[in-house]
Amino acid sequence: MKLHWKLVTTLALFIPFFYKLSYMFDAWQYSPLDQKDFIFWLIVLALTGYFLFWEIKKFNKKEENGLDYYGFLMLGAAVIILAASLIKDINSIYLASSLLFIAGGCWVIWGWRILWLLYPIFFIAALGLPSTSYWISFLFRNYIQNMSGFSIKLCFTVMASIWFIICLRLPKKFFVRPEPFFFCLALIMFTFGYIQVSGPAPNGDPIRLSIKLGAANWLGEDIKLSDLDESLQGENITHRYVHYSNLNTHVGSLCVELRNDLHQIHPAALCLSTARWKIISNTHELLKTKLGILSVARIIAERHGKRDLFLSWYTNDSFSTGSFIFFRKSWHFNEAWYIFQITTPIINSDEEAEQVLLNFINTFATVK
Repeated sequence: MKLHWKLVTTLALFIPFFYKLSYMFDAWQYSPLDQKDFIFWLIVLALTGYFLFWEIKKFNKKEENGLDYYGFLMLGAAVIILAASLIKDINSIYLASSLLFIAGGCWVIWGWRILWLLYPIFFIAALGLPSTSYWISFLFRNYIQNMSGFSIKLCFTVMASIWFIICLRLPKKFFVRPEPFFFCLALIMFTFGYIQVSGPAPNGDPIRLSIKLGAANWLGEDIKLSDLDESLQGENITHRYVHYSNLNTHVGSLCVELRNDLHQIHPAALCLSTARWKIISNTHELLKTKLGILSVARIIAERHGKRDLFLSWYTNDSFSTGSFIFFRKSWHFNEAWYIFQITTPIINSDEEAEQVLLNFINTFATVK
């Protein structure tokens, strides 16, 4: 393939990525967790420019003549993930698979040696995608306690940039064939993924809350939705309440009936972080209620020096889950889903606050 056709084809690989580019720009503008992520793309542009204008001339032109058909394996995998992300309507996965599509195309067009050198750039670009700050802080919550997701991404970026420069300076010494590279990558991803998903089953009984402003020992008050509530929940039906009991405790509740505005539904911890809460812990639990086992996300968060306990779950007519990932994997069009989040201050202990929320659930819980 002639050089000018290679360049044209390479540019065409970016079309799927540009299709959802506005989603990333919106995240930079409106999401506090993603507002600084443009920094990673500035680094990507700087490293790419350095590679194109200063280093590419050093490589043997014979390596750029033929096509590397092994790259179609990655290209095919990217197409499958792209199609699945469109069906499931997950923008972040779509953008990530678009980067994989570009990488696979570069492998076919320019060969593995060039792609090997460019991998750190693709890695840094992936760190700049929306919601990665939250997901990285979530994945590393058991290993790195005092660093934000953005700080962890910066550390990874520095390491990837150093590796990129070393490989450019010593391309033959640090060259790795695709077979051992993908074997090690798959082994690391499988091990890390297994650790993340191991534990209790993520689903429980389909328990909802039928909120009443006055029931048993609870007095209720309807709270007007804030601008942040509306921006996070979109066109879904949403109600927020605060309830007081005669035991001098109060519980706040957020009830969402999911319609078709799926993009406005996020993990509870991400929404809390957006509202300037500091996440102390985020775990999944199975709670025993009067109507069965309820699967919840149990979150302890702090703001203005005070800590609250949050319980959050997603439920349809078949099961409940506290896992946002399991919810997104199970969701499909024309199915009724309900999202509940309840909270109470931690005054004496986490266990006491959890008992307050459990009593609240038992008061208002209902099953289809």
